[in-house]
Amino acid sequence: MKSVLISFMGLLLITSLLPAQPAGGGGEEENHIMHSQNIHQYIVLEAFKVLEAAAPRVALKLKDHIGTMNTSGAPWSQRTIAAGAYREDEEDVCYAYGGPIASYDPDMDMTKPGWCIGEVYYQIEDRLRKDADYLHGLVTTTHFWDPDASNNFLTKDDILISGTWGVVCLGTNSPMSITIKPDHNAMDKVRRLLAPDNQLAIIDFWWDPNDPYWLEPNQTFWVPASVNDGMTEVTMAYESLADLYNTGECALSTGDPANFPPAPGFVLSEAQRDKYVWEIFGRACHLLTDMSVPAHTHRDIHMPNSNKTVPVIIAEVHVGNITIEITDADSYEIWVSHSGSGNPPDLSNINWDAQMVLNQYPQEPFIDPSNEPDPLFFLMNSMRSLAASFASDEFDGSGGNGLPVYTTDIPVPHCDVLNPSSNQVAVMENIRDVTVPSIIRGISS
Repeated sequence: MKSVLISFMGLLLITSLLPAQPAGGGGEEENHIMHSQNIHQYIVLEAFKVLEAAAPRVALKLKDHIGTMNTSGAPWSQRTIAAGAYREDEEDVCYAYGGPIASYDPDMDMTKPGWCIGEVYYQIEDRLRKDADYLHGLVTTTHFWDPDASNNFLTKDDILISGTWGVVCLGTNSPMSITIKPDHNAMDKVRRLLAPDNQLAIIDFWWDPNDPYWLEPNQTFWVPASVNDGMTEVTMAYESLADLYNTGECALSTGDPANFPPAPGFVLSEAQRDKYVWEIFGRACHLLTDMSVPAHTHRDIHMPNSNKTVPVIIAEVHVGNITIEITDADSYEIWVSHSGSGNPPDLSNINWDAQMVLNQYPQEPFIDPSNEPDPLFFLMNSMRSLAASFASDEFDGSGGNGLPVYTTDIPVPHCDVLNPSSNQVAVMENIRDVTVPSIIRGISS
């Protein structure tokens, strides 16, 4: 559920059109928003409790792999479903968006507010593409899905930018928009993780040079290099995640998969299967959970509300200021994932737990997709349809499950306060009470 472009202020801090920037600068401090990735682990753990109660023999097989609320470690290190559910917001193991190789990143367009010369806008865009916060935001651009849309583009309008003195050419409160153009969406990604049909599934920059892969035809071990430089990827293809777990059979290669497609004949050890399979499964659970959030079904990208002014320093001379104002916090996502101050987070606003789901649905604790022609699509689309019935802050919903249906039904759009009004809470609770029990049931399925 992580915000896309999690800190657009990172752009401003580096796009002041200067070779170097000193610390400091005037302006209002960025509004800090508590946002929890832990909600994804929580949903997985509660879904497992449903499974333990309703299908204990199945749950027993997963018990050693479900994990905890612990978030420490690098990719593939914890080997649990809960770790994968958390880490899906941290790095993109499918498409490598926001990773160390820029050629994998999706294209981006931005408008050019004001009347500056072209070099000014080129500097802004170039530095944006290299900004750590922007790159981290790209990781989550495949967490949206609208099957009725003609593309997967994500656009944020009405970013207000102002310049003074030497950058007055940016204007005052000039509207600026940015469009990210990923080729893939959440449905594409969950298929790629769970059922890639021997096509490219994983782009792994976190392989271990001390854990080589067995190449069966040659009866020898293979690893790309003796040292992982962080810039060399291992690409992996497999028939399905279940087949990978059961047989270990996969295809592997290194380098750009367009030029060096994964070669068959590799067999993962049992330890390597545990390393990859459970975290991959958790990442798929994360994507399914995102389909329970209205903004993710409407392709409504969201950033923290912020208003900040930073100085423009050229040749050690303060030549002006740039101010950017963003009002784009997602009301529901911020409210439902508010974590409080506990450790682990209390996630009190989510309210629903496994026992409540079992009490509410004693005869049908699972959403059974087994008779569907495409079970994976059925689960994803079932969750998406429920969430899409509600409005997000900038897109109307389809209706059918109560308020909010229209953006005007949300008392305070882009609300980022931790104690909103009772009217605001009422519409947030209605979204939650429709979607959260369903996603716990869906994950347990």
